[in-house]
Amino acid sequence: SYDTVACATASGAREFERVAVANLVTVRPGVALASFTPDHSSSRLRRAYVSDHEPLLVMANRLVPGKHPELAIDTVRELHQLGLGGHLVVAGDGPLLAACRRRAADLPVTFLGHVADRARLAHLLASADVMLAPAPSDAFGLAALEGLASGTPVVGHRGGALPELLDAAAGAVTDGQPRAFAYAVMRLLAMDEACRRAADLQR
Repeated sequence: SYDTVACATASGAREFERVAVANLVTVRPGVALASFTPDHSSSRLRRAYVSDHEPLLVMANRLVPGKHPELAIDTVRELHQLGLGGHLVVAGDGPLLAACRRRAADLPVTFLGHVADRARLAHLLASADVMLAPAPSDAFGLAALEGLASGTPVVGHRGGALPELLDAAAGAVTDGQPRAFAYAVMRLLAMDEACRRAADLQR
């Protein structure tokens, strides 16, 4: 009964293709580059969480079962076991918050809860070294695009839309295993930072 069914990614369109929806179009998502920009990077914000030589990781995610936020926490554990260290800042709230706090009790993880202030989120994304996107079935990838627009590469789950949005210069997609996520983070951090951030923004 609708004139058009619009999906942001091919991943999001698959279910409609499966039932042979004829009036389907794909409209690529975008981000307001005036709001999400590398210019919002803040060394003062970084120093609130890490020293100059430690990586700052961020996850902007609802804390619900389908988003698998525990994968980001377990990735931090792997990074510490591999000797890299790092601090994860979680922007998001949900029914798994208490469980995530317990899982991260012995790790450098900060939970901000829901961040309603768009500017605060933009500064956080731009100040991070890597963004983690652990959801295996994200049909939009909007948070990942906001990270890229902020000059921050994204490590995401290979399920869902992220393989369409990321390339090797601007991030990585891998399976849902903490060790694989950790190795992807390490690969991105080994790249020249200026080149990495330029590739993120270009993407």
